[in-house]
Amino acid sequence: MVRSMHKAIMLLAMLGACALPLAAFAQAQAQKAVVPAPSPSPIQATMLPAPAIPQPGVKEEKKEDKPVSATLPEEEKNKQEKDKQSDEGWEPLRQTYLGNIKPYTPQEMPVKLRIANEQDDAETQYVLGYMYQFGEGVEANDAIAQKWYAKATKNRHTKAMLAIGLFYEDHGDSLLATKWLKIAAESGEVFAHYKLGEIYEFGFGEVYSNPKKAFKFYAAAADGGIVVAHLKLGQFYQWGFGTKQDVDQAVFHYKKLIELLPDIQRKQQVETLLAEVYASIASQKEGEERLQWLMKASDLKHLRSIVMIAEYYRADGTQHDMKKAIEWYEKAANMQDPYSRVALGYIYANGTEDMDPDACKAFHFYSDAAEQGNKDAIWNMGNAYYNGLCVEKNYDEAFKWWNRMK
Repeated sequence: MVRSMHKAIMLLAMLGACALPLAAFAQAQAQKAVVPAPSPSPIQATMLPAPAIPQPGVKEEKKEDKPVSATLPEEEKNKQEKDKQSDEGWEPLRQTYLGNIKPYTPQEMPVKLRIANEQDDAETQYVLGYMYQFGEGVEANDAIAQKWYAKATKNRHTKAMLAIGLFYEDHGDSLLATKWLKIAAESGEVFAHYKLGEIYEFGFGEVYSNPKKAFKFYAAAADGGIVVAHLKLGQFYQWGFGTKQDVDQAVFHYKKLIELLPDIQRKQQVETLLAEVYASIASQKEGEERLQWLMKASDLKHLRSIVMIAEYYRADGTQHDMKKAIEWYEKAANMQDPYSRVALGYIYANGTEDMDPDACKAFHFYSDAAEQGNKDAIWNMGNAYYNGLCVEKNYDEAFKWWNRMK
């Protein structure tokens, strides 16, 4: 995928908006081992970009490589472009890996041009290429930029190799971009590994999406110190994308990312992914073991797991404990979950073995959930006014509520 870049100095935001959709592959895999929803009311979880589903119909530079196919509804495949765009918010900062380039002043230019030409100095050639590509101190000129980058690469300047690979990527030449990024990666430029991971994850122009190659390059990027590569590895391990599914490794890489990220909000975003892994494991367990994994997820404020713990204690069986069920429902209600508010309304309206009915508490929770548009709560608000439960009977008000269900 071509990610346009007006200037290398214009840095990509490292972490974008947190409410981002999972890619189609992750959604398809999740259907195989889905965490049971506690109610018909959906509970939304904040998600980060997941591995992209490969697209058929593009060519690879090596004929023996074949495109990865996936049997998915067309509507899911159509989400890929959005996933690619959202993934940009996680891309490491290019400038960090291109180096701190100081453009030459007009007074320096004659001397630097002579050094670049007569002494064949690679560093000077690289800086000139950068200046002409991005119009730093000179008028932007891609042809001249390309010429200076080419001279620098002949002199084995590794950042010039990276820069020309990114240059071709920005200009949509997938084969030359891939070629030079591979050369840069082999020469020790770690950012090239990450970019190759992106190319093989999403597919780019004439290069097939190849999850196994993407995984290999992301692993090299992580080993080279690119923090965000741990996000990719966590997702690939979580969904078995490009590698064997391994939840322990997914947990390891998510924890590593949380440890290394400096920003609290970004840490919380990754904690959401880690909580999803815990919840997924819980869905495959029973009894106390299931509860333990849900507790791990709840420690990370994972809403669905909190509701599932409440459901666990509410269900019949040896674990049945309505006091604990109410406690966990209230935690979810404080996180603005409408289903939990309706559940609390029902519990207080009907009472428990240890608690008498309390119509006013029920009304409070139904009212909060109704304001969120929950139809069960709206119906119960009408019922409260019709039957005078904690409020005076008011048939007009009752029918106003019931009419909101239409």
